[in-house]
Amino acid sequence: MIPEISEKMLIRELKSLKIHKVVNRKAYPEISSKVEYSLSKFLEKNNTITQVNKI
Repeated sequence: MIPEISEKMLIRELKSLKIHKVVNRKAYPEISSKVEYSLSKFLEKNNTITQVNKI
């Protein structure tokens, strides 16, 4: 289960994950901004999320 998290904290964590190349970020230039996050190739290649904890 995921505990409640503020929007500010979520943004901070997602930026950190992007910097460490854990997730990819794709922004769409729309009027109401849309951003999608996906697992990076590194995690797909290693086929495990437990490696995230080692960062």
